[in-house]
Amino acid sequence: MNTFGRLDNYLKEAKSNKIQFKELCHDCGKEIYVKVDQDGKELIIKGGEVYFPKNYDFFVKCEECYMKDPTLKDY
Repeated sequence: MNTFGRLDNYLKEAKSNKIQFKELCHDCGKEIYVKVDQDGKELIIKGGEVYFPKNYDFFVKCEECYMKDPTLKDY
């Protein structure tokens, strides 16, 4: 299942069209808040980028690290 499908499942579990969670950026270690908002069928992600690689729960990158390199490495 892709990232958007997994986030959609989290929204359904929360019984809400908005969720927010706090995580550490995979690259720099900074604490960030990621907000996911479902607007119709579109998911809007703010505060960072979310990755769901196979065999892992998930990772996040802050917006600054994502802009430097959007590729998830060394996980």
